[in-house]
Amino acid sequence: MILLAPTALLVTGVSLLCHQSRNPLPGGFLSCMFGQRGFTQVELVVVIMLVGILAIVAGPRFVGRDAFDARGYADGFLGALQYARQQAVAMRRTVCFTAQANGYALTRGQAPGDTCTVALASPDGSGDYAANTPGAVSITGHGATALPYTVTFSPLGRPNAAASFRVSGDVDRCIAVEAETGHIRYVTC
Repeated sequence: MILLAPTALLVTGVSLLCHQSRNPLPGGFLSCMFGQRGFTQVELVVVIMLVGILAIVAGPRFVGRDAFDARGYADGFLGALQYARQQAVAMRRTVCFTAQANGYALTRGQAPGDTCTVALASPDGSGDYAANTPGAVSITGHGATALPYTVTFSPLGRPNAAASFRVSGDVDRCIAVEAETGHIRYVTC
């Protein structure tokens, strides 16, 4: 009974409004309550405009994936550099990040102080940590860095030298490795 009271109040209110209007709709209460038989021209034009704006803004994102591939690869590249540094510190081994025009790969030393000869496993254990460059993306050295280039992280997380890479796709994204701290970040190209 308590749940029906608001509904009954609504129906009664609509009914009173319908009967008090000057030109009640033919058909009684139901036609007054559900009396709209369509949309006005203004409503249709507004909806069509909104759908058009959404199509212009969102449509190209669903058609081409190049922008998403480029951003995803740049984020993966930066993440792989950070992972290499983190693994060097965690395992107390030398870890190398080798960037080439067609992708990148991570390797590590067998024992502390060894050169990088063993492929580093990916975090999920699915195989070696490496990635190929997608079709619409290219990678180049930026500044003094020329490909192929290997960033070698010491067991303290310090790189052998500063490095800078440019990942090009829809927009150029530059990634820098600081020489002293090993800090890895996006920089302005």
